[in-house]
Amino acid sequence: MTVTAQEFIDSAEVINQNGVTEIAARNAVSRAYYGAYHACEKWHSQLSIPGYVGTGDFGQHEALIRRLTNPFQDSVHPNCTNASIISKRKGCALRMLRNERVRADYQLDCLVDREHAARAIEQAKLIVTL
Repeated sequence: MTVTAQEFIDSAEVINQNGVTEIAARNAVSRAYYGAYHACEKWHSQLSIPGYVGTGDFGQHEALIRRLTNPFQDSVHPNCTNASIISKRKGCALRMLRNERVRADYQLDCLVDREHAARAIEQAKLIVTL
């Protein structure tokens, strides 16, 4: 059985709807991020030419975000191709959502509530539909 990116987002919604604790909200943010991440990874892997990651030693998540935000540039329309615009939007949105996931997973002194999780879930859904 293969798990889909959408199932991560669906799981985040269930966790957030049923959870009444802060840890449930934190888990929902994390699941939402991973759903968006997997959707972006799949979308990017289907491009004929991958985006540019740049130089340096980046983790898997940062490398994907960099590839998305630095898509292959068409010499005729360097910044205006549909795939290029979508890639940049996905990359920027995924970076913002990753920051929320980092907050939820590592910044225990910051409050993460159900409303925060709901916004993260909506952001993940937006990323998937771009």
